[in-house]
Amino acid sequence: MHFDLPTGPDATPRGRYLQLLIASVARVAVDRLTGRVRVMQLHHITAGGKVIHPPSYRGQIEGAAVMGMGMALLEDVPMQDGQFLLDNLDAYLIPTMADAPEQRVDVIERILGDDSYPVRGIGELGIEAISPALTAAIENATGVRADKLPVRPTTLLTAMQEQQP
Repeated sequence: MHFDLPTGPDATPRGRYLQLLIASVARVAVDRLTGRVRVMQLHHITAGGKVIHPPSYRGQIEGAAVMGMGMALLEDVPMQDGQFLLDNLDAYLIPTMADAPEQRVDVIERILGDDSYPVRGIGELGIEAISPALTAAIENATGVRADKLPVRPTTLLTAMQEQQP
């Protein structure tokens, strides 16, 4: 069996030539007393080629987005001098269904040009745009630009308090 890798415009084999694109926008609520961020809504616009099974596609984007929320807002494994500071995972927080926001997924199925690969594996595309969407929404809500993930409530609260005259 012979298989040729997809090639770029210059005929060089490129695994990433089959591009998938996503843009996500978030709406958040920030508790100004605690610094806690609640994700209220996520809207994703994806361009990943022809969708074969819409419920699976949507579920993959939405599930990956919730994973991305965890990375952006909750999940952290602090280290010092190359050693984990936690001796177990009981303090390692991940989002649950109670944290999952309302989500909308819009799909652009059209493939540009004469692309001979109209179907792509969607994978974890939903993770990619979540951190920037959330940090932009947090900045819009509070005026604070997060420069480190996860966005910790205590760090956000301190930054909000420093802004006040």
